[in-house]
Amino acid sequence: MECKLCIKACPTNALFWKAGEVGITKELCIYCGACVLNCIVDDCIKIVRKRENGEVESFSKPRELTALQHSINVKKRSKRIQEVFPKVEDYLKRYREMEK
Repeated sequence: MECKLCIKACPTNALFWKAGEVGITKELCIYCGACVLNCIVDDCIKIVRKRENGEVESFSKPRELTALQHSINVKKRSKRIQEVFPKVEDYLKRYREMEK
């Protein structure tokens, strides 16, 4: 298929058309997933990326990418909530001290 939607969607121009398939310049790829989100064929493009913590993520369908992004955002939000709000034990300790 020669739709080239993924090539047009790539923000870094890492994708190109070569001999009937999509090629990639790995040095330009930022693993954003725009190509997968815009591809009309599931499993046409497979992205495999390794996080700084060593965790390997792979996706080749828009649903997989959005689920992965949701999971990452949930972790970020949970971490932020833990940073902003006190733990239950700390709150209770402070409340009990105020009662005295």
